[in-house]
Amino acid sequence: MCHDSLEREPDNPLHYLNLGRIYLKADRKTEALEVLRRGLSHGDNQEIKQILEILGKRKKPIIPFLPRNHFLNKYIGLTLSRLQLR
Repeated sequence: MCHDSLEREPDNPLHYLNLGRIYLKADRKTEALEVLRRGLSHGDNQEIKQILEILGKRKKPIIPFLPRNHFLNKYIGLTLSRLQLR
């Protein structure tokens, strides 16, 4: 239903908010973040901003020239987090 409403009214941020909430309930955080950010580009919505603020921002990778999912970035980041150095 959300996809249908987005097709009919692609400039309405409330449709993006609803789809983002559904993705969050389904543990699809990546898709939820994408949809919510797209919703903000179509209009200012305080609820979307609140949800994005609650979800937080990711820290920069330890080794910036490597991808975030590279094993060095993952394990060094985990180690530093556990030692509370990051």
